[in-house]
Order: sequence, then structure tokens, then C-alpha cells
Amino acid sequence: YCDGLNRHACTTVSQTCGSCILGYYGVYGASNNPCVALARRERRRDLTDDIPITCTNDCSGVSQGSCSYRHADTGEVVGICTAFSANCIAVCTCVSGFYGIDCSYEEAGLLSNQHNRYLLNMALYNNTEIQNKETQNVQSWITQLNSNTQKPDELSAASVVVVNNILINIMNALPLTTLNTEVATSALTSLDRVAMVEAGYTNGLDSSSARITDSSVNFRNQILDLYGAYVGSVMVSGQQDVTEVFGFIRVLSGVQTVASGIDG
Repeated sequence: YCDGLNRHACTTVSQTCGSCILGYYGVYGASNNPCVALARRERRRDLTDDIPITCTNDCSGVSQGSCSYRHADTGEVVGICTAFSANCIAVCTCVSGFYGIDCSYEEAGLLSNQHNRYLLNMALYNNTEIQNKETQNVQSWITQLNSNTQKPDELSAASVVVVNNILINIMNALPLTTLNTEVATSALTSLDRVAMVEAGYTNGLDSSSARITDSSVNFRNQILDLYGAYVGSVMVSGQQDVTEVFGFIRVLSGVQTVASGIDG
């Protein structure tokens, strides 16, 4: 079912498909709304375009949270979001005592899950430090990191720092592998989830993780610079640009052809 919607399988919300697969665009995060190829987004005009999107799990009901629409870049409240609205997301505002993207956590449960998630990320970070930077290992790191970050509300401030360092190790290792641009780009899924935490949309317990600092911007720029350098190194002249739109980050990589001549 989820394959037909161009989405990942159900992982975080019961009876709900995961995020859009790489190369497709649609409602951010878990949803049963379809995703379409990025190249088709601007010319897609059908009945689903005008249907408002909903918050994840409907914010676990009105007793735990309420849904509103925000501009993904500025955080400003907007009137409505449809399936293919640009830069628009549906977010929950939780009632006191509830936390998480869908307001489904109470404090003790969220703290426990955040601790376990931190341990998973630390174990992966240690692997990226000591294991050989060969193709199989690096691909495994990317897969595991995306699994570790699939629930952004379980990323504490400490986990965010660890995830950023894992991404730097992955990006530094890419030139030593034979991984293609699609696999390399999939690592940015975790960077996007970190950006969601820092933008304050996960309703976490730790307010220090929900802010964009000079340090977080520096991490993000360093990761994207390393990613861009790798993608540029494996692309050839005339190759189609690599374009990916995530929830909070957007990347465009291409090869510039420089004309040269001899003055006579």
C-alpha cells in the first residue's frame, strides 16, 4: 500500500505510512497522502491539491493537543496547508503534560525513550570512529542513522550533537566509497530531522534542543559543504542536477560547465 503512495512503510504511527521516499515530495512525515516526483510537483493539479493536510495522529486527540499550520522556514502561522503547499507544515501544540510531534508522550516515557535513543546514537558514533571507512560500512551507518532518527521527538539536545557528528564522519568518509549520489543524499534525511528538532516542532522536554544556534548552523553548513563536495566530485558534465526537497532543508547540486578559449 505505502509503495503505491511513494512512501516508506509504516514505522512510527499505527496504520500510517512513513515519509516520502527519496526523489518524491508530499506531506511531511508520516501520512497516507501520496507523494509525487519532484519534477511533477509544479504541474500536478488534481482534487487532492485542495484537501487540507492533518497533523500526525491528529495530535492524539483534543485532550492532548491541537493542530495548526506554520511556515516551515519562519514558523509563522498560516491559514491552511494542502498536500502540495510549498514551505507549509502541520504542527501540534500540546496540552501541558504531553509532549512529542503528536503529543502522545508523557514526561517519564519521553525521557526514557530519549535516553535509549541517545545510547543508540552514541554506539553508532563510536562505530563511525573506529570502523574502516569502506563502502559497506558507510552505507550501514547511513541506514542505521536514519533508523535512529526516525522519531525526531526522541532526540534530546545531547543526541542532536551526536547525530551532527555522525553525519560529519559519514560525509568525510563518502569520498573513500563507491556509494552513488542517491545513497549519499539519503543521509540528509537525518539532518532534516535534526532541523525539525531545532526549529521547535517536536514539543520536547529540553528547550535547549529547540533553538537554532551558531553552533547548529555551523554543523549544518559543514555537513552540507561536505555533501556538496562529494556529489560534485562524482557528477559528470551534462548530468542532470541532483535536487531534493525535505521538510526543512532543500538541496540542489549540479556541475557547472566553464567555457574556455584562447585569445588570438
